[in-house]
Amino acid sequence: MMASIIQKAACVCCILATSIANGAALSEEQPRTLLLPFKPSPREPVNYAQRQGNPVKIRAQRFLKVMTGKSHQSEKNIVSLYIGLPIVDSSQDNIIIENVQSKQAQPHNMALSSDGNTLWIEYIDVKPDFIDEITITFSVDIYERRANFTNIKPYQKENPIYQLYTSSNPTDNRAQSENLNQSHKLLQQVNISPDMDPVTKARRIYDYLHQELAYGKPAAILSGKKPHCGNYADLFVRLCRSAGVPARRCAGFAFSTPSAHKSETNVSGHNWAEFYVEGIGWIPVDPTMGDKNDSRKCYYFGSLDNARLCVSKSGYHDKLPLRYKHSADGELIFTNNASEFRPFKQPDTIQGVHRFQYRFDKPIQISVPDPYGPSLTVLSRQGQFIKPQAK
Repeated sequence: MMASIIQKAACVCCILATSIANGAALSEEQPRTLLLPFKPSPREPVNYAQRQGNPVKIRAQRFLKVMTGKSHQSEKNIVSLYIGLPIVDSSQDNIIIENVQSKQAQPHNMALSSDGNTLWIEYIDVKPDFIDEITITFSVDIYERRANFTNIKPYQKENPIYQLYTSSNPTDNRAQSENLNQSHKLLQQVNISPDMDPVTKARRIYDYLHQELAYGKPAAILSGKKPHCGNYADLFVRLCRSAGVPARRCAGFAFSTPSAHKSETNVSGHNWAEFYVEGIGWIPVDPTMGDKNDSRKCYYFGSLDNARLCVSKSGYHDKLPLRYKHSADGELIFTNNASEFRPFKQPDTIQGVHRFQYRFDKPIQISVPDPYGPSLTVLSRQGQFIKPQAK
């Protein structure tokens, strides 16, 4: 009834469905069996020097409800669901995925990316009345993170990081030409010169967004729409890339404690960003939280408090292994490239849930409703979230 595999986080935000020769190329990355519990491995080198103090230790459950919509008609279909898991980085460590439960799929019907950052569940022949409920239980240590702005070096433009995370080679397949054109037009207002170092460029962009945006109030650069954290992060990333500064969107959850109940934990969906500097590495930026007051504005450029959980980073998912149905004999094979797979509109949500569909002669409609804060519940917490202070 079902089979499965892998990969996700994160971006805000990148899925490519590219062509395959004759529809029969096998994936270079084979699925990993889901053996519980397991610890995800770092996807890239971790800058431990950015970690500050002792971590907040959290144990949590993430709940996702998957269902077909009223317009769903197609049978004999394949729908791949990718769920981002907590990412090992400069802010997060000691991650343990304790359990994965599903009403439609058992652990042996699921699989992981080779680095363990993404859970892939694949649904075959999804019927109009389909419903699945997925619960992921995990623990994680979350650190405050502060970057050091010394030792800035010139970019090595042959560096894969530079090529992947700049606008010259965008990885977000939703970054259509009109968005790129808008970014170049906005960049002309930021007062950036080519001889500026990347930290200065990123700070000019950060300040410009605070000049043009106010959370929850109509903004001209958003055609009168009220900005939310996704807008702040997306604009920061696109403007940085247009200025030749590698950047990516981070997505996940933000935590806080009610003033009267310090032992409780509130959860909300959140987006922030990172930009890359040669000689330093990835630098955290939270343009939304930095738009609150002057002290926070200083802090959230280069720092991140210990009240964030990241499950998605744009650029991590430029290739997602897919189950592909060979047209000649109907055999199911794995491939990194599948021209006959089509992403759903807005395939990644705030917590990095990506959806692909196979077969589009009839409508396929499957959704993951309410993918924000309510989908994550903190079961226990050791430690207190810090209050950001100006550096």
